[in-house]
Amino acid sequence: MRTTIDLPDALVRAARVRAAEGDETLKDLFARALARELGGAGTKRRGELPLIASKRRGMVETSPEELEQTLIDDDVDRLP
Repeated sequence: MRTTIDLPDALVRAARVRAAEGDETLKDLFARALARELGGAGTKRRGELPLIASKRRGMVETSPEELEQTLIDDDVDRLP
């Protein structure tokens, strides 16, 4: 669906930089951020995996859903 929205220039500039850094389109970045805000699964993005802290040494067991949410949270935390 196409829509038109009015966003602050600084936000759009920051979004363009983030999209370029993540090798994704501005459309994908906005869709992922909006899906996260609305509680959806979002879209997948190529990039490096964040470190996931653990109190235990060794392997950390995590489900694909938990990993996906961690990646989404990390992406959103990087937004200005």
